[in-house]
Amino acid sequence: MPTRAKWYVAAVIAAGGVAFCASLAGWRQPASAIAVVAYLLLGAGLSAVKLRLPGMTGTYSLNYLVLLYGLLHFDLSVTMLAAAIAALAQSYLNAASRPTPVQVAFNVANLSLSLEACQLTLAWTSRSALALYMPAQVALIAALYFVVNTGLVSGVLSLLQGRRLADVTEEWYVWSFPYYLVGTTFVGCLPGARDDWSGAAWLILIPLLYLVHFFIGLSRQEKVAGGAPKDDARLSVGARAFFFLVLAAGAAVLVWALSHGTSDRPVRFAAYAILAAVASTWKVRLPRMVGTISVSFVVLLVAIQELAWAEIAIMAVVVILVQVYWKAARAVSPLQLAFNISTQAISTILAGWICRVWLGAALADAPVASMVVAAAVLYLSSSVLVAGALCAVQGRPLSEIWRNTYFWVLPYYLVGSAAAAVMVRAELAAGWMASAAVLPLMALVYISYRAHVTRSAEPATA
Repeated sequence: MPTRAKWYVAAVIAAGGVAFCASLAGWRQPASAIAVVAYLLLGAGLSAVKLRLPGMTGTYSLNYLVLLYGLLHFDLSVTMLAAAIAALAQSYLNAASRPTPVQVAFNVANLSLSLEACQLTLAWTSRSALALYMPAQVALIAALYFVVNTGLVSGVLSLLQGRRLADVTEEWYVWSFPYYLVGTTFVGCLPGARDDWSGAAWLILIPLLYLVHFFIGLSRQEKVAGGAPKDDARLSVGARAFFFLVLAAGAAVLVWALSHGTSDRPVRFAAYAILAAVASTWKVRLPRMVGTISVSFVVLLVAIQELAWAEIAIMAVVVILVQVYWKAARAVSPLQLAFNISTQAISTILAGWICRVWLGAALADAPVASMVVAAAVLYLSSSVLVAGALCAVQGRPLSEIWRNTYFWVLPYYLVGSAAAAVMVRAELAAGWMASAAVLPLMALVYISYRAHVTRSAEPATA
């Protein structure tokens, strides 16, 4: 083992040992000894269940399900004890080779540090308004647990193998995250003393399962041959007419929205605008497309439900400007920029108008249903307009463009709409600042999605 790896492992084991001992020092007699014993046995049993995921040479244990549940429903000392038992069971049960004592100690320390980081965050959020809405807390600590656990293991593998940390992380964990996300949502939906989920919360599992299905489909399909199609610099009469109509409609929508004033909460608007701008930098270039998609639509969905018309319009423009110019792969013409702004404005304001005006009375007491409608309208309207532009410019059938490009966007929108629904519920229960707790988990979704799409979009080799 290289010297740097030895020092790294020793530091992790020492820090994990301190965290483990400190948690046991605060041991309190549990209310139900039977529940604790059943919990510890369940952790050991699930640790012996190991999944071999697509694209991974190693295996993935399910013990994180028990540990996250313990953070939410047991004391930290009980959860730490479960982590130690889970690490031992994972190391020795159903194992292809016998691990060394150092490997076992590192595994225990890794789980201990991951749980300690989550517990500190949970204690901090419990003293804030975020405590009023448990799903937002679950999203925050789930993202933290995955990052810490992944980072510690990837760090030692990087030192041992002499490879870049980013490469090791992507190879080992790009496939585990979607399964982790599904499991985390399942744990968050389980009833407990702090339960405040409704039955509709289980519906969030549907887009997550579809995301896993989508990733499996990408891994089995053939590599994309060639890059994005070239656009003809000279537009036909029909294409010019199409662009003129979209630009005119976009200008009309922006004027209408801006004339309807702003709300009396400028701080909230500024915060959402900043979040949307940051999310616009998290973008993915899809195969056979010149443009990109980003996570910004999640914040736009929340804005549709919470902000005034003028604020929604301003955010739509900001999102496009950042997405177009931030680390742009190619220069954007004024016509392309104007079309993108018009498309975003039309889609966003249309989604808001349908949810708040046309169906406002029917969806007034159903924020989740309102979010589903808004996401569907935003997805359909923007995708149809962009596909129509590609059809007019390239002369390709609209159905072909849809099949070859926008099939990639649907799972991203489904998961994003689920995240936006949790953000809106968090805003209603604990205030607008609590909704930002969902974004770290959505950032991990973006990283996983980008990695899968990038792999699938690599040109086929002869």
